[in-house]
Amino acid sequence: MPTVKGALRRLRGASLPVPGGRGWRALSTMSAQQVLDVVYELILGREPDPTGSTSYLSGLESGALTPQEVANWAVASGEWWSVTPFPGLGQ
Repeated sequence: MPTVKGALRRLRGASLPVPGGRGWRALSTMSAQQVLDVVYELILGREPDPTGSTSYLSGLESGALTPQEVANWAVASGEWWSVTPFPGLGQ
């Protein structure tokens, strides 16, 4: 399974966006492929599949999609809800 360290390696040392922190808009400065890699790695815990790459990459490259929209859609996906552990629920 891909890790956060893998995402960081692909970013070549770029800092991750932290809400309220310096660089919060860091996704906007990345290439479309970097954005896709980071969103998939950090939110879904894996690399982009061919279907995701095809659908999101062209939108990111053309400007029809923003990095934030792709991240929001990943969080709203059924996959995120099924693969993300929610510790403490059901205790």
